[in-house]
Amino acid sequence: MKNADLLFDAALVFFGLSLVSVGGTIGLLPDLHRFLVESRGVMSTREFANYVALAQAAPGPNILYIALFGYHIAGFVGAVVSLTAICTGPLMIVVLVSRVEQKFRAHPW
Repeated sequence: MKNADLLFDAALVFFGLSLVSVGGTIGLLPDLHRFLVESRGVMSTREFANYVALAQAAPGPNILYIALFGYHIAGFVGAVVSLTAICTGPLMIVVLVSRVEQKFRAHPW
């Protein structure tokens, strides 16, 4: 149950931070470190740095370290929940802006 509560808290933090992650999630690392290492004590600074380095070395998007953090918390389910949480915020913004743009497309302003 402890992992489920921690995963829920992490998902809320990831979602909230995703709303301000303009330009990518690499700028969120200090806040993620503060949450995962200093506040919750889920991992050590060395583990945190290793996950970030592994994600940076692997081909693909840099956001992969979020999945590694989730995997560390709750295994495969944690990885899926973490990636879903970090991607939901920007997705909601894109859908909202798209709908507003469609609604006002005919207006000249």
